Amino acid sequence: MEKDVVNVIVGDSIAYGYGDNELFGWHNRLRKKSPKLAKQIYFNLSIPGQCSIDIVKRFKQEFLVRFNDIDDFNVIFAFGIKDALKLSKDIEHKEIFEKNVQDLISFTKKYTNKIIFLGLLDVDIKIRPNYNIENIKIIDCSLKMTCDKNNVKYIKMSGIVPLDDLIDGLHPNENGYQKICDYLQSNLE
Repeated sequence: MEKDVVNVIVGDSIAYGYGDNELFGWHNRLRKKSPKLAKQIYFNLSIPGQCSIDIVKRFKQEFLVRFNDIDDFNVIFAFGIKDALKLSKDIEHKEIFEKNVQDLISFTKKYTNKIIFLGLLDVDIKIRPNYNIENIKIIDCSLKMTCDKNNVKYIKMSGIVPLDDLIDGLHPNENGYQKICDYLQSNLE
């Protein structure tokens, strides 16, 4: 019996596809673009507005109700921008973020080693002045460091979506999601 490939996407509004009224995010664009990826199963468990604290609270239960030991599971995490926002108010949030990422990795490795974390996209701080570029870099570097320490794939996303392709300074428009799709295609195939 051939195994199905199951992709579980967990993240925030960008992973959810907010701002893409055409295909609702990079994952649907990948399915349309790639015949190989179109045959796979996708569960998008992303919820707009969530940070690592929220994701840790809900991930285990949501993942386990979808998991089986027959199929081949990939878990793609894409969050962190709200953690960068929290860092502006609480300097200790970096340690909370790192612990949450570590907890997610440790739990997920019990079921699959195919784990990917997407780094943070750029934010237009002229439109979103409550964000801080330095805090975004701190969270992104922290994410990469935790992935490297655990031998988990990290994909750098900074520079992929130009600021002109953000609908509100934070979320990509259709062109932005297409650029994410094009960039991720070879990594996910």
